[in-house]
Amino acid sequence: MHGLTKYTAGMANGQVAAILLIASWITCTGRGQTPPASIDCNGALSAPISFMDLPGLPWSAVSTKDSCWVFVSLTSTSHPRSVSGIGLLRHLGGKFQLQRTVAVERAPTGLALTHDEKLLVVADGAYLVFLDATRVLTGTGDPIIGYLAGASGDGILSPTITADDKFLFVTKEYAKGVMVIDLVKARAGGFQQDSVVGVVPVGGTTGPGPLALSPDNKFLYTTVPVASPEWNWPIECKPELMWRTTSHPAGADLSAAKPEFPQGAIVIMDVARAKSEPSNAVLARIPAGCVASRIGITSDGTKLWTTARADRLAMMFDSAKLLDDPQHSLISTVPVGAAPLGIVIGESGKRVIVANSNRNTKEADAPSTLTVIDTTQNGGKGAAIGTVQAGIFPRELSLSPDQRTLYVSNYGSQSLEIVDLTRMPLQPFGR
Repeated sequence: MHGLTKYTAGMANGQVAAILLIASWITCTGRGQTPPASIDCNGALSAPISFMDLPGLPWSAVSTKDSCWVFVSLTSTSHPRSVSGIGLLRHLGGKFQLQRTVAVERAPTGLALTHDEKLLVVADGAYLVFLDATRVLTGTGDPIIGYLAGASGDGILSPTITADDKFLFVTKEYAKGVMVIDLVKARAGGFQQDSVVGVVPVGGTTGPGPLALSPDNKFLYTTVPVASPEWNWPIECKPELMWRTTSHPAGADLSAAKPEFPQGAIVIMDVARAKSEPSNAVLARIPAGCVASRIGITSDGTKLWTTARADRLAMMFDSAKLLDDPQHSLISTVPVGAAPLGIVIGESGKRVIVANSNRNTKEADAPSTLTVIDTTQNGGKGAAIGTVQAGIFPRELSLSPDQRTLYVSNYGSQSLEIVDLTRMPLQPFGR
């Protein structure tokens, strides 16, 4: 600290104090301490939208409770400097900076941070990797403290954690199930395989996407893009434009194409049963459009939203009716952009934001948009009140805990987009 004296000579006392405060914070964080409260790491963003280039392909982003730090999963590209692992972003002075990266081999996808903020869970193909969050934040020690191995080809994709940090659920995309883990046992025993309770058989011709827990943690929801043949659902869905099937060459005109697939589904699981008898935890499967992709639930648990990728729709369901009266559970649909994937719900359910991925379209390599929905408009095209600029292939969306900031994983353009939701610049909506 004494080395700063020659640089602060002649400065006003306030300027000197600010420099000394920042210097002390840098020193403290090297020892794993948190920044002083007077360092504003959760102040207003310097721009309504910013794009942060990353050294890998971003999949998921999760913020700490104070919104000062964001963890981003990264998958490497063919570039020799590309990174496979976790990027740590720091928010300070209205901007985000890449603080460091932590190597996690293979292809990290979904992330979950325990509510005590001590453990970062990383889905990584055939593995579920556990990182000491404090070591990631401080850059000290080996952050990888354990892992659980799945079968080769399981496609471990997306984790979520109960509010009490006692159980962990993770989707196995290619194994078409949800793995249930006793997280208390896993942490106490060094992340051994005996902490795996079992697997919920979700089904589907392709496996489940990300998960959502009801606010009371009684129900666990996911989607499957296409129903399993044994469900005997009607064939209603055409292939997506760039899909290649026996009767549909990739890129062929779809106007005369015949339906080849059933709808996808919302799958509802009983959390208590999943903890003790996962093989019998599925309560219901409800049709949710063609290529049902992502799911979100309002903070009061009354409404559930999904994206139907091939239909270019966001769909709103009555959560209670999904079990009690499934045929009348669909409240409304809202046309959005091409190939919608990620979805988040903010403003106490008044706003829904959808990532238009452009996946499996002729515009897959072009920058895309996010569609903003006003849920008070009771569905239909008029409920989409505008769009927000995005990068190439916006894949997943997440919110800061205070719901003021949106994080967009622009997978194709290798950037994390940061949107100030209080100053969101909307453009007119057009499909």
